[in-house]
Amino acid sequence: MAYSTTSEIMDMTNVTPGYFAQILFSKGFTSQFSRSYREYDNILMSLKQDQATTERSYQYLLQTAMGVNAIQYQNQGQTDVAFPAGDPAEIQEVTAKMKKLQVTIELDRNVWERLKKAKFKYVDNPLAFEIMNKMDAAKRVQARSLFGDGSGCIGIISSAAASGGKLEVTLSTANTSIGGGNTNWFHKNELVAPCEADGTPITLTGHATGVKWKVERGNRKNKKVVFTVLTSAGLPVTVTDATLSAAAGRLYPVTVLTDSFEGPDVSSPLSIDWGVITPVWAGLESLTANDGRTVFGVVYSGELGGSVFDHNGELFDVSAIEESMNETEQNVGPGKYKYNNIVMPYNAYSSLIEGKEADRRFNSVEDSKRGGRKFIYQYSDQALDCIKSYFCSLNRIFSIPAPAQGEMGETGFALEYRGTDFENVEADGVKTFMKVSNGKYVNTVQSFLEAYTVMIAKQPAAITRIENFGMV
Repeated sequence: MAYSTTSEIMDMTNVTPGYFAQILFSKGFTSQFSRSYREYDNILMSLKQDQATTERSYQYLLQTAMGVNAIQYQNQGQTDVAFPAGDPAEIQEVTAKMKKLQVTIELDRNVWERLKKAKFKYVDNPLAFEIMNKMDAAKRVQARSLFGDGSGCIGIISSAAASGGKLEVTLSTANTSIGGGNTNWFHKNELVAPCEADGTPITLTGHATGVKWKVERGNRKNKKVVFTVLTSAGLPVTVTDATLSAAAGRLYPVTVLTDSFEGPDVSSPLSIDWGVITPVWAGLESLTANDGRTVFGVVYSGELGGSVFDHNGELFDVSAIEESMNETEQNVGPGKYKYNNIVMPYNAYSSLIEGKEADRRFNSVEDSKRGGRKFIYQYSDQALDCIKSYFCSLNRIFSIPAPAQGEMGETGFALEYRGTDFENVEADGVKTFMKVSNGKYVNTVQSFLEAYTVMIAKQPAAITRIENFGMV
């Protein structure tokens, strides 16, 4: 057995929890990451949430036609006219497959046992720290998935270049691109890999298939992400040539890909079901579509499609909000739903702020007692809270309706988030396990969490989507 450095023998700083033991006087740490996601707190957590009927699927019904052919006119003087033929309303049963969300908590066992025996009780922080970070990471993944299409894709490559031995990728901002160039979809140290639209792995010049790219940093303004390229063994390499084996590659977290780094086949978007293409649940990109795609067997077009408003590439302004809400109201009927938010990327929000003074439909609401402040767009009798979104695609804006009383007396939810809370994975009552590495047990303990979750749209047309707008 060999030791590579003296530090591995003499101290614990090569193990993450060991740092807590070295700075007992500090009583804390400073997180470098944003821990506030309005997408999670204001959108996902405000939707209808129920325990799944089963851990496999959730069934619900959609009315797809009214049966209008059963209605006809008749003159009073005619007595031999037959009543119209029956035309029952059409109902479609939908089965939404539940998705699994898994989390692994891992700590060095020796360090953890020593910390538990320390006289300073606040050194329990390592476990709380790790759990807190994993829950934050789970929130980020779900908030990102909220705006995805179900494929797991987090960005499309526009171009790539070698820069200082790293790989610098410029993301596509095209109207049809996943993320629209939002670098926030890439998390620090996340491992990703590129694939063609049909799922074929893309290679980088001089490297074999299966090479992972580790996220180093993003440049939001220029829509660039810098990666460290790793060998199949996980070792960093110097990039001198950024030539890719295929153009316009789609970037996926490696957790979405197969062991051979193959991705989902999305080359024929109208021939696949976006609800079951990967373990990732279909988000607003698919649940608000009106292009004929299928999600859980529902074809998203016509009456079953979302209320998509195309701004025709014009600069984004308040007219897009007004016209899109008008279109949604006509599709679902005035007053059926109440809208209290409009979710947008930061640059769109900034454009509205600039136009606020010239448009009296905007107002600010401030609560001096509670410290709250909102930027409101007034649409008819509905006040839309303009939400700056960390994860919203840079070419999408959404308005999601609040719960409303349905026509049949039920509570109407156009969009639902269903599933279970995180629970410990146990074997005969044991929830903490020794880690196995290369077929051997090592001094590391692991525990696992698992939840079931899915997003469904019971009335896609009630969700407003603005797309294809320009920004200054």
